[in-house]
Amino acid sequence: MRQYQLTYLISADLNDEELKNISGKISNLFKEKGAILNAIKDPVKKWLGYSIKNKREAFLATIDFNIEPEKIKELKKGLDSEQGIIRYVILSKKPISLSKKPRIRIPIKETKLKTMVEKPREKKVELKEIEKKLEEILEE
Repeated sequence: MRQYQLTYLISADLNDEELKNISGKISNLFKEKGAILNAIKDPVKKWLGYSIKNKREAFLATIDFNIEPEKIKELKKGLDSEQGIIRYVILSKKPISLSKKPRIRIPIKETKLKTMVEKPREKKVELKEIEKKLEEILEE
């Protein structure tokens, strides 16, 4: 079984009873297909960044679940048939492996700063020294 997350938008035109009804239907659909529901976040009304199916606001809800990868197509068919859902996405979550050490990336800016600090500064030349060298060159 793999871990997934469903995030879906429900039309804001629905009343509270219809909203609960759709959420219940989705939960039942997942249970029928053999999914194990880990976390269900209740729908929250949100303004959309752009209009979707001529709607500027919708209810946003998420479900974390485990299911066999072969049954995802069946879940998508069930979600497509639901009238109140404007849009949805199912994401696959990768399990966290504790055996591997995390990679630490050093930003480029820090490495440049380190190399600048490590370089010794050149000694400043005074004007008198430059004049002496010029006189030596001109005398020859």
